[in-house]
Amino acid sequence: MEILNYLRDNSSEMIAKWQQAIIDTYPQGAGKFLSVNKSQFGNPIGYSLQNDLPKIYAELCGDMNADILSSSIEAIIKIRAVQEFSVADAVGFINLLKSIILIEANTFFSDKEFLESYLKFDKKIEQANGIAFEKYLEMKMKLSEIKINEIKKRNQRMVERLSEKYGL
Repeated sequence: MEILNYLRDNSSEMIAKWQQAIIDTYPQGAGKFLSVNKSQFGNPIGYSLQNDLPKIYAELCGDMNADILSSSIEAIIKIRAVQEFSVADAVGFINLLKSIILIEANTFFSDKEFLESYLKFDKKIEQANGIAFEKYLEMKMKLSEIKINEIKKRNQRMVERLSEKYGL
């Protein structure tokens, strides 16, 4: 058996465990809310996990369409980048899948074909990690630009007020 066959045959279970592992990275009280409310606006985290994790999973188990994979990872990273996660924790949701696979499929690793196929699959995980890290950096850059622009606007307004008040 190859890893991709195993992952396709067990996709629902694996995605559910992956989603739960990600939810477990949030504070304890948030887990129930994230699991129950799947509204895009009421719970963007739960919504994104529900909609984007299956897409990421399908791409990892398939042809790795760069556009689909990138946009699905970005949807999750956008949220995690503004939250108080370290870089490793923000992008680490990809590696949670690897941990789940190692636990769930541990009895198959004695099969040489399975192990070799897993090592190929692991390269896909690493590619997804790279995409997640790039998306995280992009989001942090955007957030920094927004903060800088806000400071500039605030300072500009202050200079304008002072100019009006003192006739400068």
